Amino acid sequence: MFFSRKRNNTVVLDKDKDYVFCFKKKAVILDSECDMYEHNKNCDANDDFWGRTHFKGSSSGVCVGKHVLLNECKYCLRKRENVRTFCLSEEAMKCYNSKRENNG
Repeated sequence: MFFSRKRNNTVVLDKDKDYVFCFKKKAVILDSECDMYEHNKNCDANDDFWGRTHFKGSSSGVCVGKHVLLNECKYCLRKRENVRTFCLSEEAMKCYNSKRENNG
């Protein structure tokens, strides 16, 4: 089985809003919808940049080549002990994505 490194992994989002990828919800959400939103607001109020669960604002994403990587809140992922990351083949990824699209 061969794995393709070419994947369309971009999302188009409103630049005037702050988004984050939530691993718990497995979706791109507004920063204000993050379970850790109040915690992050408190960190901002106390100038505790390193205490935040993710960068502040979508424009604060990390530059990767010509692209900006969307903020990721991995707080919930770190709390899960019994998990492992797997790569999917291109065929499996298509199937996985089509199922997600059909489920909204």
